[in-house]
Amino acid sequence: MPYGEPNPMTMLPPKAPSAMIKTLRYGFLLSGFAYGLFRLDYLKKAEKQYQDENKAKFEFIKARAYKHKEDRTVLDAVNLHREVNGLPLIKKDFKL
Repeated sequence: MPYGEPNPMTMLPPKAPSAMIKTLRYGFLLSGFAYGLFRLDYLKKAEKQYQDENKAKFEFIKARAYKHKEDRTVLDAVNLHREVNGLPLIKKDFKL
């Protein structure tokens, strides 16, 4: 059934929305955009405050993750060398 032709069930053509309905639709759309902008600004401020409060904690976690990655890289290199030479591997909790 092409658009604009009467529905065979009711034999009535579709009605076009009134000017008030169109205006309300666009009004709500624009108000949604405005709400989104204000909400985004509010959340940015809240996230910045959270980041500032926990900056030391984040730095500690970042340093600990870097140290762990560095230790694992060295241990993986040592294990690769030992595996190639047929020696037993070193366990994860081994400290160099």
